[in-house]
Amino acid sequence: MFSNWDRCYTRAEHVCRPRAYKVIAKSSDVKEDPDDYAFGWNPAGYFSRRMLIVCH
Repeated sequence: MFSNWDRCYTRAEHVCRPRAYKVIAKSSDVKEDPDDYAFGWNPAGYFSRRMLIVCH
């Protein structure tokens, strides 16, 4: 909840070590439609961060 993107990048470095990685997508890149949610907003979006990477 209180973590920032630095924690995700640190984890990506650890997972791909010793190789490099490339960020494919981040949760903030996703454009959500307010009509998809009962109250017009996604409460889970405020508490989680997701990042898709590929090691290379």
